[in-house]
Amino acid sequence: MLTTHNQTRQILQAAVKQGPFQLDQHDIRITADYSKETNDRRKAFLALRPRLRQLEIKYGLFDPARMWVTKNGVSKDFYNPEELQLFLDSFQPQSMDSTSTSGSHDNGGDNEGNLSPGQEKTDTAL
Repeated sequence: MLTTHNQTRQILQAAVKQGPFQLDQHDIRITADYSKETNDRRKAFLALRPRLRQLEIKYGLFDPARMWVTKNGVSKDFYNPEELQLFLDSFQPQSMDSTSTSGSHDNGGDNEGNLSPGQEKTDTAL
């Protein structure tokens, strides 16, 4: 049994690098074994990739289910896909930035007006 997450991560990285191997004429592949909840979170994060690309936000999915995003040199981690979705919803579509008539104003790229309850200004620098 592996005792630390670091040991597990090192073995999985080596397995990816090594590729499948044979034992008694059977192909063996070492892969991560996630719980259903973790798999569901990973799938939910992956479903948000098109929106991240649309907003030109760099991203990465890390083990077991953590999405890292970077926009304008500022990074933020999300452990919950719903929180990431709320964050993405705070960005107005680019086509509406200059044509919006809903009373909102351009604040020079600072999304302070789009803060979620409890969200700090530094989080919105993305």
